[in-house]
Amino acid sequence: MNMIYYLVPVVAVVGMLFYTRWAQANVRKRAAAGEGPQMFHESFAAKFEVLHPDERLIGMWMGFAYVAPDTTVGQVAATLAKDIALAAISRSTYTPLVYVGLTTHGRVLVSEEYTDMGSRNNFKVVCALPAGAHVISGQAAKPDHQGAPPRNTFSADAPMELVRLVGQNEQYLCWLTGAGAMTGASTFLSITNVLPITPERAASVWQRASQPVAA
Repeated sequence: MNMIYYLVPVVAVVGMLFYTRWAQANVRKRAAAGEGPQMFHESFAAKFEVLHPDERLIGMWMGFAYVAPDTTVGQVAATLAKDIALAAISRSTYTPLVYVGLTTHGRVLVSEEYTDMGSRNNFKVVCALPAGAHVISGQAAKPDHQGAPPRNTFSADAPMELVRLVGQNEQYLCWLTGAGAMTGASTFLSITNVLPITPERAASVWQRASQPVAA
């Protein structure tokens, strides 16, 4: 009987290794069949509840919502007092994560993290810019900004870029990693090198990347 208990962890490890290899093989098979863009879309779609039925994600950048830095003693004191008050009711302040997605319609969607019943990692689209949106980056994005950018926890090799996403009627200011992902791209890309984009070009990115790999 004891031998059976000793074998349980071994069987579990073997099972996990088998599943991992099967999953990797399945991913490679789907990618070779031209399903890479669909897998990319499925990885992030849950964070963008406003996607249309025929709309797919082709680009993704992660970062943080812009929070004005505290520059005076008074502001710092106010922040500390707020943190103490929130801690008393088991809450804390944090800088929300943001996901910025580019779609096959050319839209730019910003999904921002929020807290629900004290639990983080909930996301809701707070800004939806139509095709043609452009980017203002660096100091021009917010001329009165002072201070260093936040540490890039998404990619140690890329800077965090201060960007203002500008549409016809809306704008959104945030920090984004300079190493974003695009369907079919062979390297990471800054959003400043992608926008603006037309719906036709955005749709063509999906179509090209969805072609099966020649045998």
